[in-house]
Amino acid sequence: MNNVLIIGAGKLGKGFIGEAFEKAKWNVTFLDKDSKVIKKLAEGSYQVDISTSDKVYTRVVKNYQQILTSDKHNEVDSFLASDLVMIPVYPEDLKDVFKYLIIDFKKMMEEKSNKKLDIILLTNKIYLVSKIKKFLSENVDPDLNSWLETHIFIHDAIIRRSTSADSNYALKLNSMAVASLLIEKPLHVDLSKVDWMEPIENVPTLKEVKIYAINGPHAATAFFGWYKHYTTIPEAQSDHEIQEFIKCINEEIYNVCQKEFNLTAAEYDHLTKLPTLKQEVPDPIKRVAYDPLRKLSINDRLCGPIRLSEKYGLDNECLIKAVALGLKYNDEDDPKSQEMQEMIKTKGALTAIKEITGLDDSCANKILAQYEKL
Repeated sequence: MNNVLIIGAGKLGKGFIGEAFEKAKWNVTFLDKDSKVIKKLAEGSYQVDISTSDKVYTRVVKNYQQILTSDKHNEVDSFLASDLVMIPVYPEDLKDVFKYLIIDFKKMMEEKSNKKLDIILLTNKIYLVSKIKKFLSENVDPDLNSWLETHIFIHDAIIRRSTSADSNYALKLNSMAVASLLIEKPLHVDLSKVDWMEPIENVPTLKEVKIYAINGPHAATAFFGWYKHYTTIPEAQSDHEIQEFIKCINEEIYNVCQKEFNLTAAEYDHLTKLPTLKQEVPDPIKRVAYDPLRKLSINDRLCGPIRLSEKYGLDNECLIKAVALGLKYNDEDDPKSQEMQEMIKTKGALTAIKEITGLDDSCANKILAQYEKL
């Protein structure tokens, strides 16, 4: 039986990754730094309500073990036995994860020096693999780094599945299963018997397209929905004004991607047009809009397409408005939202826009004009 170590037992880790591998009869081990998450998992099972394009069903996941991170590294045996490591965490937590894993890497080099291990990053941020490799090279000794380069293989992935729950430690989750996880090839492990796992070529470029074409309109829907006092994405999507706005967003992003990435319409549609769910899941706006500072940054889902639209002289009026709406997002439960609002308050809107988005003065002023109209 194969073994998978899942580092990060939050919504995505449990609701998608853990459920998929447990169903495929892999030995599943969750590793998390949050004692509350681990304590809840120790109750012995959790439930995932899964919506697909043709059915809605419930799975109870119970064949797993859970480990809390600690200085004792109680996970080391599970790490050494793993055929695959999946890391569904926020991008800003990745360096801490890999710093923690250095002890495990050393142990593997000592005890299983011939082993080759695939590690999959599951985030919605692009071009992280090279940054993690650089981080490791700067934080381990030359011998370990040389071994890592030939035995630890870090891969990116494209997430096209949403999972929601009341909190990271909730044992009842909702998962929207209509598209596979696209994983960067080549792999040393066979995933053919695990549902929703699809190894492919050219992940870095395709991921950038996906972030713009799927996450961009999704974020714009959340920001506009919040502005109009909706609480879920389906509620916002049913609003006619938001529907027309998102059509415009989609068109602007499509035009940018055609210019920058030279994809055929068929290639673009295969990546970005997902099947419709049989039953809509009430995805919270707060989940989709969470951490606006990252989502409004220069190479992310909205400002990335704006930067490219300026490069090619393409229309970006709706994208500009989407960023302005994002700057209005003010959720007291979201620390990054509160940090953003404090920046706007103390530095002034224009200075904050420049710092948050990284866009040039021309774009920043256009965003400011839209922001002041709201």
